[in-house]
Formats: sequence, C-alpha cells, structure tokens
Amino acid sequence: EYLMLRLNIKRWAPLLCLAPQLGYTLLAGGSTPVLRSFIMVCCVALALISARRVSPTTLLAAAAFMLLLHDPSQLESISFQLSFAAVAAIIHICPRLLDFSENLIQRVIGPDKLCRILTVITIPAAVTIAATLATIPLLLVHFNGLSLISVPANLVVEPLICLVSLPCGFVATMLLHHFPHLSDTLFICGGYGISAALFCIDQFSQYHFSFLWFPDPGMIGIFLYYAALLLALAPVLSQPIRRCAA
Repeated sequence: EYLMLRLNIKRWAPLLCLAPQLGYTLLAGGSTPVLRSFIMVCCVALALISARRVSPTTLLAAAAFMLLLHDPSQLESISFQLSFAAVAAIIHICPRLLDFSENLIQRVIGPDKLCRILTVITIPAAVTIAATLATIPLLLVHFNGLSLISVPANLVVEPLICLVSLPCGFVATMLLHHFPHLSDTLFICGGYGISAALFCIDQFSQYHFSFLWFPDPGMIGIFLYYAALLLALAPVLSQPIRRCAA
C-alpha cells in the first residue's frame, strides 16, 4: 500500500519483470539472440520508468551497440547477423504484411469470426516471411541453402515448443524439489511436445523441395539482393503502420 500510494505502478512494474528476464537469459546460456532480447527489454523498462518514448529501431541499435562494445568479433558470427537481420525485418516489414493480409481477408471473407481467426493465423506466417526475406543472403553464405517449408513448419512446430514444452519445462523446474512427482509428469508432457515437434520436422523434411542448394552469392550478390528488396518494399515501407507486429 505504501508503494502503491507513492509510486507510479505502471512505470515501476516493468522493473520487476527484469528479474525473471535475467533468470531466463542465464538459463538459456546467454547466447547472442537471448542477450539481444534482454538488452532490448531492459531499454524498454528504463524508457517506461523515465516516461520516455523509444522506437524499436533505436532499441535494436542499442542492443547491437552494447553487444559489439563487449565483443566486436560478434559482428562476424552467424547468430548475430541472423538475429539482428530477422528482428529488423520483423520491426519494419511484418506490420505491413499484417496490414496487407488483414485487408485482403476482410475483402474476401468480410468482418466475421472466421476473418478474425484467419488474421490470428497470419501473424506467425507474417513474422516468418519477414524474417526469411531479410536472412536469405546470410543463409546462403553460411549454409548454401534455403528452406522452402519454413512458414508451414513454423506454424506447426512453434506452438508445440512455445505453448507446450517450454511452459511445462519451466513449471517442472520450479517444482522439482518440492513436488518431484508432479515435476516428472510435467517433464513428460513437455517431452511429448518436443517429440511431436521433431516428428513434424521429420515429415516436412522428407519432401524433395523442402531445401534447395545455392552457391555463395558473394558480397556483390548480397548488396544487390538487399538493394532490390528495399526498392521493392519502398512503397510499402513509406506508408504509416496502422497496427503493431505481434
């Protein structure tokens, strides 16, 4: 009561969220994508506490600056390149894709319940498409190949991992010492989610067109691809966003 009467709870509540975020960062091993997310969350919390607005692009740039300040060699790592390229595309391209898909669905079906369901389904699809468009040259450089089933695979695999395996694993870890039997049951349930995800991945990978091999595009090819992508998306990127990406 003392704090509620003297502090702006909406401003200081994000600060309390940093503790579990830090725990997850340490639990995940502190990889580059995880550290990027943690730094961006910290910047958002500081912005809310100080009642300042900050753009997603500024958050991404701050995360890149801090990571490179600590270890400049990360600029050459594949995890750094793929993570920041994908998030930049999600920030700038995904909202436009969602606007386009929502308008298209409403024109074809109309503003009914089915339209809302389809709109929700398009969110993970738009995120995957945006991230794929931004990382194609990097994937070709490091892996000499491109997956053609990433969108349908993500729609199936991501819910199994994020909505089944991860929640069961986190809750089971917290109950491990006090309720071992319940913890074992949750671990088993989470294992079912992982097994189902692996089974789906195996089924998708059996298609001959699921993965295509390409040569290294080189620096000139990478430059031409991103230049063409920016030119193709310039009319769309110049338009205001009516909604936020998920």
